[in-house]
Amino acid sequence: MKNPVPIGVGYLAQYIVKPLLGFCIAKVLAPARAPAPRWPPGAAGRRVAISDALPPAGGCALLAGRA
Repeated sequence: MKNPVPIGVGYLAQYIVKPLLGFCIAKVLAPARAPAPRWPPGAAGRRVAISDALPPAGGCALLAGRA
């Protein structure tokens, strides 16, 4: 029978140490992401209705030829 100590060390290395090391390297090398934009613009700190993000009731001005 094999010595159980090297088997246990190999198990720890394969399933704990290597994934943890890979995660740490990925976090260090990953570029910082910009925060997600807020919609609609200028809505920070106030309640926003769904209609704020919808086009006017007449539809799209470009398709109607009013632009």
